[in-house]
Amino acid sequence: NPKILKGDANLQLTILRELSAATEEGLDVNTIFQMVLEGMHRGIGLERVCIAFIKGHKLIAKYMLGEGTDHWRSSFVIDVGPFTDNLFTYAMERGGSTWIDAELQTKRKDLYPLDVSTVLGKFPSFIHVLEVKGRKVAMFYVDRWSFGGKLSEAQFESFKHFCSQAQMSLSLLSKSNEKRAR
Repeated sequence: NPKILKGDANLQLTILRELSAATEEGLDVNTIFQMVLEGMHRGIGLERVCIAFIKGHKLIAKYMLGEGTDHWRSSFVIDVGPFTDNLFTYAMERGGSTWIDAELQTKRKDLYPLDVSTVLGKFPSFIHVLEVKGRKVAMFYVDRWSFGGKLSEAQFESFKHFCSQAQMSLSLLSKSNEKRAR
């Protein structure tokens, strides 16, 4: 399938280096998130990538890349309240990075209620929860959609690498914003 993305290890390294530099230069968090998505999409080769922010009990997509994500700008608003069960609340309970694989999908059909499956479909995915001072503030969601590509262990490792870089940047930026506020 010509639509299946191929990862690019050199690009991954380049973007990771740029991310470190961007953090040191104090670039804003939105720029950093966009760089991370670019790394996940073109570097790792993940077809659909997204960062969504947690606002109250809703998870709202902010930036996305990849075919099949155009409608997410308006439709990706998912309940993550305390009485909700879905793949995002599952990931939030676990914290860090979660791999929703085919086996888990089969075992836990409750992870795909209508509001989730309508927007995302039902595909194996990686999710990562970003925190600032112990508060869950955002999540990365990535999948390979229906292009026939399988998620691999190597991709999960790369995904976690980008997520930890984003987490580091976020923590550093929130610290430097605190200093400025004082």
